[in-house]
Amino acid sequence: MNESESRRSFAPDLAVNPAGEFLVVWDGLGADGNAAGTTARHFDETGVPLGPAFLINRTIADDQESPVVSAGSTEHVVVAWDSFGQDGDYHITILHVSGLGDTGYFS
Repeated sequence: MNESESRRSFAPDLAVNPAGEFLVVWDGLGADGNAAGTTARHFDETGVPLGPAFLINRTIADDQESPVVSAGSTEHVVVAWDSFGQDGDYHITILHVSGLGDTGYFS
């Protein structure tokens, strides 16, 4: 799931959509250039990656960790995570499973 063997990854979660594709989210130390970042990767129904891993959190300062994901439809997922040192403790985003087309970011 993580393309970089030099970074420690932990706290994974995944959601499967009706087509069998799945999105895996996890914490990655240094993934966002500072402390822990929330990262994701999209896979097809056979486990083949459908693109590179991508960063979920927008804020870089401090830790963004403990992600959870839920599939809302074939194309969209909801991801929530803890955010330390930001304007709120938790953040939620709704996005296309490919990581493109972020449709909302809430705290």
